Amino acid sequence: MQRQNLKQVPNPTSQNSASNSITAQNSIQERDFVNEQNSVSIQNSTLAQNSATTINFVAAPSSGYKQNFAIAQNLTQERDFAKGENSVSIQNSTSAQNSVLIQNFDATAQSPISQPLSPLQIGKIPNLTPAQEQARKFAEANETSLIFGDTGSGKSEIYIALIAQALAAGKQALFLMPEISLTPQMTKRLQSYFGERLGVWHSKISPKKKREILAKFNAGEIRLIAGARSALFLPFSDLGLIVVDEEHDDSYKSAAAPRLNARDAAIFVGKKLGIRVVLGSATPALSTYAKQPHFRLRGTYFSSAKRFIFDESETGLSPKILTEIGRSLEAGKQAVVFLPTRANYKYMVCENCGQIVRCPFCAVGMSYHADAAALKCHYCGFSTFYRASCENCGGEVMQARKIGTGELAAQLAARFPSARIAKFDRDEITTQRKLEALLNNFNAHKIDILVGTQMLSKGHDYHGVDLAVIMGIDEHLSYPDFRAREKTLALAMQVAGRAGRSGQGRVVIQTRQSGFFRDYIENYDDFLRDEAEFREGLYPPYMRLLRVLISHKNEKAASEIMNVALELLRRKRAGGSAFASHDRLDTGSKRASLDALNLENSAQQGSKQMSNFKFQGSDLRESYVNLSSQKNASNLKNTAQISACDAGASSVNLKFERKSSAQNFINLAAENAAENSAQHLKDKASESFEIIGYGKAGIAYIASKFRFEILLRASSHVPLINAARALEHLPVEIDMDPVNFG
Repeated sequence: MQRQNLKQVPNPTSQNSASNSITAQNSIQERDFVNEQNSVSIQNSTLAQNSATTINFVAAPSSGYKQNFAIAQNLTQERDFAKGENSVSIQNSTSAQNSVLIQNFDATAQSPISQPLSPLQIGKIPNLTPAQEQARKFAEANETSLIFGDTGSGKSEIYIALIAQALAAGKQALFLMPEISLTPQMTKRLQSYFGERLGVWHSKISPKKKREILAKFNAGEIRLIAGARSALFLPFSDLGLIVVDEEHDDSYKSAAAPRLNARDAAIFVGKKLGIRVVLGSATPALSTYAKQPHFRLRGTYFSSAKRFIFDESETGLSPKILTEIGRSLEAGKQAVVFLPTRANYKYMVCENCGQIVRCPFCAVGMSYHADAAALKCHYCGFSTFYRASCENCGGEVMQARKIGTGELAAQLAARFPSARIAKFDRDEITTQRKLEALLNNFNAHKIDILVGTQMLSKGHDYHGVDLAVIMGIDEHLSYPDFRAREKTLALAMQVAGRAGRSGQGRVVIQTRQSGFFRDYIENYDDFLRDEAEFREGLYPPYMRLLRVLISHKNEKAASEIMNVALELLRRKRAGGSAFASHDRLDTGSKRASLDALNLENSAQQGSKQMSNFKFQGSDLRESYVNLSSQKNASNLKNTAQISACDAGASSVNLKFERKSSAQNFINLAAENAAENSAQHLKDKASESFEIIGYGKAGIAYIASKFRFEILLRASSHVPLINAARALEHLPVEIDMDPVNFG
């Protein structure tokens, strides 16, 4: 990614040039995966729906459905295709308020609760320690709060006490978890307190079971919902409490459009509707720690102690690791072994020329899976026979590199033949039933060694584990990401927290960066303080970021779209004036400056046009990009066409369907009422943003599409939103507060 050092100049004349509302519609498929971030696939389509629709406006707090859950720039339909039951639409009106449309495709389902809920008699509540009781009172006294509690400090007991309090007051409660892998253990704990009043909601629940849950939920029989981020969009009638467990986890952020963060959405909903929100983590995100009032809960609920052992060898089963595993097995204890890579090996390398065997549809190496005798791409799913020849030189001999969980489990089985070993990763855990069976077997001590990826760190409570081994952690620490240190330390501490939950525990960290872990592995407070100094004035929580993602099957078209976007952003920064000299578009040896820009915005009846961008450059000669939008009769879909004609090359005609507003852009910034005042927004709108980088994405080619990125930074979300609106005609994707970028 190229970088620019741009001076940030406030622009009092900057105006929002995209003020009218466009009626566009797309369907969104949301699925929760067991061990990685949620995946959302987008399809642009015109939808003909004849179902009965219930509309609930923000101004009607007494309606059956809760008010709006998001501020949306376009009409968005979210539907779980695995169950085919209901969809949720979020529509932006010409006023500042949104409406939420909820459609139920099951004709037998009941309507939401129309009468106030009656208080519940809770049979039992946890016996809190004095410190836990202080944390509960702190959460009760704040609209939004963070419980910053050490691993094993008893945060779950505080959550349960708060939930019991909400239900006893005649309210509903929502317990959010980052991934489905957490639900079995937490479900058992919640059921022991709330019984049939609990409903579990995520994409692995069968359609029949979901219909049953919705019927009981609408009838008021179920008062507590526990589940993944999609549970946030259920039709609550009187929600009184939202608990966001493991709030630091990136799984709360959608990996595809619309890229909302369920944690931020929960905070937004809580502030808008007066719902108490409690966040919890042993390793909170710096952004949350800096912005939310927090209570520090130290120590462990059960008596325990940990000893950290550092192994500075290369990633693999070193003598030190084997010795510690042997000690645990001899003592009749269990061990968990973390490795960030699944499969047997991460990639294969040609022994003759050193070329990595890459996926033909993605710019990534293919992983070797011995059980399937195949090379698989973990991005697009493509697979081929593992003995494929090298495309570069035709060589037949390949070397496996970077050990994965499959190979590690096999090596452990060879060294400890009597040990019962299991894998805990996406390759192994493909269904909810398998997940529950594995966790039950491990807790029943039917498994001695559990080898897994990040799934091991997800808050599971293993009382028989006295050893945690962390391997390959340096890979995370070296990522080109401003949050790399935070993510890596949080991951290491979460895995380490699985050992010694009750009694003595040992943690082996295999790393060449032992100094970093020695400084912070037992003191996350110091890390947050030092990290804050590093980020001040550059990164969140002190600045806001926005990523513009361009993807297209034609690399040249993707690059040209990026150039157009850059020019529009520069004009936006200049308030429509001539470009500053340092704002000229420079791509190194391939300079393509826009010398003519004709932009026509028509904000009448939702119709907008953009025409005739003229390019000049030594390699492009003269290229013209013409973007035109046509509305169909239903006014639900726009068809945009790019025609790129190169004077010295064959013409390329690229057609795509695109909404007329920035694709799936949802702003879920948690701002209070004062910050949403007209004067505040006017002042913020006058601020500027800076383009801090642009170019090919970190992974430049995925699923047969070339990817480019532009990264923006500002001190407030307002100028970033205005910048996004300047790109609404382009086939780009907007990612507010990105967690991953190149």
